[in-house]
Amino acid sequence: ILQDLLRRPPADAASWVLQQVNMLSQPGANVEQTPIFQVASVFNAASTQQKQALVRNAMSGFGELPASQRADILRVAMQSTSALEVGGGVNPLSASGRASATWGVA
Repeated sequence: ILQDLLRRPPADAASWVLQQVNMLSQPGANVEQTPIFQVASVFNAASTQQKQALVRNAMSGFGELPASQRADILRVAMQSTSALEVGGGVNPLSASGRASATWGVA
């Protein structure tokens, strides 16, 4: 799966990530059976170059997605940061406050 993601055009890779995140947000989702869990399992063993290429590919693809999908990504990010704040974690968006500018979502 990792090699497949590396070969995909950036928008396709970003769309795949969004689909996986949406799948994980479903009640009763079996995390260990999802393709993104498989990617996470091999990510640690991947080379630094592969990790950088995967992240770069997906991040550049987010900007190519339609506005509705970018809004979905922002919504998931905000929900995640809210959960971190409630749980006492660190809000990764609070340092920059530029999530909407990064993804081009108002």
